[in-house]
Amino acid sequence: MKLGGLNAKGIKNRDEAKERAEALRPLFAELAGMSARKIAAALNDRNVPTPNGGPWSAVTVIRVQRRLEAWTWGKLRICRDGAIGGPD
Repeated sequence: MKLGGLNAKGIKNRDEAKERAEALRPLFAELAGMSARKIAAALNDRNVPTPNGGPWSAVTVIRVQRRLEAWTWGKLRICRDGAIGGPD
């Protein structure tokens, strides 16, 4: 018996988050090189919505950046501990 992992709703949420991040990729590329706080301020100035409808914060920016980085190199995921995995 497998414990933990994603259920159907978790998989759906993860896939939707990936789609939202991909849609933001051009904006994040344009703002590359700025701090997370400055990117958040720029996104708020441009009225770019966050997934939950609130204002952008540095933490939200970093989460999107990590999601984009994880799927940049041939769909391989590089985890914080340095492990490399494939698509979930």
